Amino acid sequence: MLSKPIIVLCVFAATAYSITTYEDVLEQSKKSVRCWQPKDAKNLSAGYSISSEKFPFCSYIPTADLTSFTVSGAGEEIEESERRELLRAFGMAGDLYGLTTICFQEAIQVHPAPSPSHVGMRCACKRDGCNVPKAFNAFLAYNEVALPKV
Repeated sequence: MLSKPIIVLCVFAATAYSITTYEDVLEQSKKSVRCWQPKDAKNLSAGYSISSEKFPFCSYIPTADLTSFTVSGAGEEIEESERRELLRAFGMAGDLYGLTTICFQEAIQVHPAPSPSHVGMRCACKRDGCNVPKAFNAFLAYNEVALPKV
């Protein structure tokens, strides 16, 4: 039997955010945001960077298999009525509720019927760096917490 006690020290490293996800959403809901964009739109293997330009919101468009994506800042190129509705939805934050991400599944008739419609998904978010260039599940998980300052 041991006559001296053994002390085991475990140290856990974690990132601590000083605000909650809700507070982050509320803080950024009324301002323009910086978004992830490809460094080179013709060569996606060049990677991504945070824009210096600010946008009304960020865009994340996953592919059908949810592993690839397109990311960008969004605003002026979107029809004014749609942009206004998205800004209204993100502006509804208050009383312990706020939207982190809005995703739409939409059908677009590219060619006349009887050709099938193209069905796809796109998401909008309104916090700095919220359209993180990762697979769809990682994108959603990333937006569950207060985002690091970019």
